Amino acid sequence: MTLPLRERFPGTKSLAHVTLGCFPTPVEPMLDLARLLGIQSFFVKRDDISGRAYGGNKVRKLEFLLGQALAESRRAVITFGAVGSNHVRATAVYGGQLGLQVHAVLAPQASTPYLEAKLSR
Repeated sequence: MTLPLRERFPGTKSLAHVTLGCFPTPVEPMLDLARLLGIQSFFVKRDDISGRAYGGNKVRKLEFLLGQALAESRRAVITFGAVGSNHVRATAVYGGQLGLQVHAVLAPQASTPYLEAKLSR
């Protein structure tokens, strides 16, 4: 698979990579929101659908970070984040799919309704 990053920056060709996401993600017009905001147009990049297992912008960086771990024949990775960290969750999902043990160091995070809803999923 050819990555646009590698086409634009040939020096990145030596970086290890594993395909996790479905790229490029679409950019969609949000006509109702634009109208509500009183502006002519408003577009949203749909990175939420970047990966089948877990979407978001974390997938792009994990393709390189986890790709490097596999290239070095690592069996485990360690990550750090707050209790509700999207990065930690994405690393656990994709690292696990790739057969890596994922260890997470979690920092405390103030409890909010958003965090509680997130943790219950």
